[in-house]
Amino acid sequence: MREVGLESNDETLQFAARLIAGEIDLVVFLTGVGVRAMVDIVQTCFNKEEFLEALRRVKIAARGAKPSTALRELKIPVHAISEEPSTWRELIRAMEESFGASLRNMRVAVQEYGASNPEFLEELSTRSADLLKIPVYQWALPEDLQPMRDCVSALVAGEIDVVLFMTAVQVIHLFQVAEQMALVKEITEHFNRSLFFRLDRLPPRSWRTTEFGRTLNRHGRRWVFLSMKRRSIHAGFSMRKETKD
Repeated sequence: MREVGLESNDETLQFAARLIAGEIDLVVFLTGVGVRAMVDIVQTCFNKEEFLEALRRVKIAARGAKPSTALRELKIPVHAISEEPSTWRELIRAMEESFGASLRNMRVAVQEYGASNPEFLEELSTRSADLLKIPVYQWALPEDLQPMRDCVSALVAGEIDVVLFMTAVQVIHLFQVAEQMALVKEITEHFNRSLFFRLDRLPPRSWRTTEFGRTLNRHGRRWVFLSMKRRSIHAGFSMRKETKD
């Protein structure tokens, strides 16, 4: 996948105006790309240093290391950082631990990544006074689709044993390419015979919009939860390979 700009940046510019006016208490950054994209957009209409000074005056939360690094490069202090695996649940927990009861009175702005995260926004809205979402870019299919077509063909042919999805949008993109190839049914059948792993505790809502997600729900597919600690992945299960006589 690739990050591409939006047709309109009005929401980002409206956020910048509210931030400079002192109408925002907490800004949540989800990606390092988003930090840089936001600054690039804002400086087309506002003074860059004035915007950065406004960010330094409010509380800042970051989802993991990448946005934290991008913010510190701009000399913006970060008050809450989620721990690995840095899903939205860890981010909510980090904000609750850092801001406590004051979070309920905060006017919060969230820099979104390439797709909106309704679960995160819903949970955060119940814990804050006001919530503003700021889309700064979107995810699109890669320009060169041949590697994805090769992947779909190999999956359908049974030539791949393990597929690792790092984000929900990768599932959506895979099925978009499969649809272009008229292989949605075949790839769904392949995944229905598979064992699934995830870092988060629940399949993202966006996964469920695909035939893949609907099939998982329909068949009561079991997920194996993985936890990532110190660069090692641990799973509490064992597998037995069945053999035929």
